[in-house]
Amino acid sequence: MDIRIDHTSIEFTLEQEHTVGEVVSELRPFIESHARTISALAVDDEQLPINDPETWENRAIEAVQHIQIETVGPFDRQISDLGALVEYFTIFARTLQERRPQQIDGVLQELPHVRAGIGPLLGENERPRGGVLAELDHVLGEYGQADSVTGEQLAAAPSDRVNALSDAINRIILILQARRRELALPLQELERTARVLHDYTDHIVEVPVLLQTGKDRDAMERIAGFSELASRLLRLCSLVMTNRVALPLDWKPEALERGAERLNCILRELVGAFDAGDTVLIGDLVEYEIVPGLQDLLQHIPAGDRQS
Repeated sequence: MDIRIDHTSIEFTLEQEHTVGEVVSELRPFIESHARTISALAVDDEQLPINDPETWENRAIEAVQHIQIETVGPFDRQISDLGALVEYFTIFARTLQERRPQQIDGVLQELPHVRAGIGPLLGENERPRGGVLAELDHVLGEYGQADSVTGEQLAAAPSDRVNALSDAINRIILILQARRRELALPLQELERTARVLHDYTDHIVEVPVLLQTGKDRDAMERIAGFSELASRLLRLCSLVMTNRVALPLDWKPEALERGAERLNCILRELVGAFDAGDTVLIGDLVEYEIVPGLQDLLQHIPAGDRQS
């Protein structure tokens, strides 16, 4: 009997299984160990209702030739939606460069729907004109309300304005692609981000000295870069914790979770000090809280303590 999971044949030896239901029950733990769930089932090319097992679970397997199982991961829908957004903005950029008013109008008509959906996908809580679309809205705002700009206006815009709009769109695409990779490969992206942060530590430890010597701008740029990387690391920690069963055996999920919670609390303090312009507190947090907290978290991400 040929058994395929997501179109890949697997080795499976019948032991005490006599029905389709027993085979599926035997395979389910293996599938769930990879952070996936069964979404569709077919026996000899006959689609069976996965949510109504009473109609198929007692079917004998003596005459069965093929069992096909399809699975879904916890983030498949978001990955698909992010892919659709990447395609939308790619078309937006192309129609701008081609200066085709009707096609630009078609893209602009979809912008309100994109605006409504992109924030939740990226976990943003900003107001409608904030977040990842802020730069795009700023450029469009030069022609009036962002949602009332016409294709003729953009097609006739000076080259420098079209290039500025294209640059904003390309940055959006990069953000969407990065988030899509996070959802598709959270463990690998976590390890990669941890390695980057490991190397970035040398830049952060110098912040207190920079602040003390009046080099505030350099210090703030380093803090901004660190905050972006640390936020991504924490987001990825949350994703891999969602997939805890898929973590490597040498990882310690409880320690990882504690380290992430501690660093998250420290980052909130840093944001408060940053907003208040309290450079003394910023320096103290970096020296006594952030660097030790980051080092503690990275030691629980095996790839994080290795140089790239």
